Amino acid sequence: MCRVWALSVVSLGLLAGAVRGQETPKGVGVRSGDKADEPVLSLETGGHTAVCRWLEFTPDGRTLISLGDDKVVRLWDVSDPASPRLDRSLRLQIGPGSEGMLYAGAVSPDGRWLAVGGYPSACGIKLLDLTSGEVAAVLRGHSNVINGLAFSPDGAWLASASSDQTLRVWDVGSVKGELRSEKDVLSVVLKGHSDDVYGVAWLPVSPLAPRKDADALSRSERRQYRLVSGSFDDTGRLWERQADGSWKTIATLTGHTNDVYEVACSPDGRWIATSSKDRSVRLWNADGRFEKVLGTKPGSFPTPPAIDFSPDSRWLVAADKDGKRGGAVVWSVPDGKQVSRFDGHDQTVFRAKFSPQSSRHAPRAAADVAKSVQTGVSEAADGTRRGCDFFEDGE
Repeated sequence: MCRVWALSVVSLGLLAGAVRGQETPKGVGVRSGDKADEPVLSLETGGHTAVCRWLEFTPDGRTLISLGDDKVVRLWDVSDPASPRLDRSLRLQIGPGSEGMLYAGAVSPDGRWLAVGGYPSACGIKLLDLTSGEVAAVLRGHSNVINGLAFSPDGAWLASASSDQTLRVWDVGSVKGELRSEKDVLSVVLKGHSDDVYGVAWLPVSPLAPRKDADALSRSERRQYRLVSGSFDDTGRLWERQADGSWKTIATLTGHTNDVYEVACSPDGRWIATSSKDRSVRLWNADGRFEKVLGTKPGSFPTPPAIDFSPDSRWLVAADKDGKRGGAVVWSVPDGKQVSRFDGHDQTVFRAKFSPQSSRHAPRAAADVAKSVQTGVSEAADGTRRGCDFFEDGE
């Protein structure tokens, strides 16, 4: 059983744009380069007009944020799942062609910050204040496209993955709200991959240790700061922050036979999942030891499934990207049993996410069937987002 709701696309006419990423009431973008002072007229269609690359809920679950190739950040009010609506659009620095396309985003744990990045690297990573829509910092340092972003569980650090074959960890805890240059936000470079780095995720521990100076961190506290990355060198890497502030690879995740696009970590800190262009999803433990292949997708359209753990760490959703129909499959963790499937899109699906409130429904028992429900959202190449309640049937 699957109850589906779709975020509707509503034409609202022209809206205006503004400088430095603030809310754009007239849809005029900001051009970069030699013609930076010239406005770029754009239509506010009420929905994305090109491929969507990323989406995420705010921590309270009331807002869904999406971005992609149309160079626009959109915030959707999903407080009432039956009547979702576009709340506002944010337009950033753009240029001709691909310049200004957005490939990655991350929301801070407190819901204050939104980090976005994409093409080209010269545009940097924008750190936006979600309340005002203003850019609070521009983080530059990568020399190629930004592919992935992730905030640490305590919000003190932002990790970025790039096609320059490196990751960076930025000290965003120092940003207090004023516009800062990249020189004011320190970063550490992580080197080890031999090809583009695409996915990045933090491996949390519970309870969270308070943030301290690096030289005062015990080993158990350092474990709070573990990162997982995925690369086109066909591997994943598990990184751990050292007492001197540097980062060390403590495990290399091998076994995939093609580019590793996606990495995800369970909220309870027990599991790591990787998704590859070899069309498989693999499960690893928190120390990087291989556990099992959760699923494979045979076929001639070699695209990696997008993956996400449920808030209670029980399930993993993988977006179906077979090029013919779009949907998602849900597996239980760690046994890998398929518990549900959702087919609602008619194009390739690029992202699937669980709502933060997904676990609010306690398992319900009946005479012969036990069911538990989680809510997820998927995003397709046609710019649409769909939500679904996934049911698990027990014996």
